Amino acid sequence: MIYYNHSKGNRAESTGQEVHEMEIDSMTQTELASYLETLAKLVEATAKDPQDAARIIREAIPKQ
Repeated sequence: MIYYNHSKGNRAESTGQEVHEMEIDSMTQTELASYLETLAKLVEATAKDPQDAARIIREAIPKQ
């Protein structure tokens, strides 16, 4: 997956950390879909159970 990192202004291969690097407050629909897909893949790859999946998602929520 390729994504555009707005804060750094460059393209890069997916690292799984995009969840923390994207600017959540100014996402387009396409960027939101990409964000959610990346989050889903992270959960699929790392969650051990439903509680762990919930923790992963909650940690991905940007703190304001």
